[in-house]
Amino acid sequence: MPFKTSRPQAKHTKAATPAQIDRTRDRYVEMIALARKLESHPNAMIDKAHRLLTRHWGKSDWASRADILKTVDWLLKVGTIHPGSAKGGSAAR
Repeated sequence: MPFKTSRPQAKHTKAATPAQIDRTRDRYVEMIALARKLESHPNAMIDKAHRLLTRHWGKSDWASRADILKTVDWLLKVGTIHPGSAKGGSAAR
């Protein structure tokens, strides 16, 4: 008997407006600046979050920008909760 697969339920959340997306981006940019000021070592997660908010931002549409913000949120959480594991540079072999 074959397994039944169910489709994931679609989330019915209201899409963020461009103004909300811009405000969130500005808040993340400020958080990154503060984190860089307080960190004594480079943090790869925070650096990646900054790159997403700068290099990849301009050429993205609003839906993609909302996805970028989700990724940046995750990167900042991981980068600040586990700063030792998020250091930049290559690992010693």
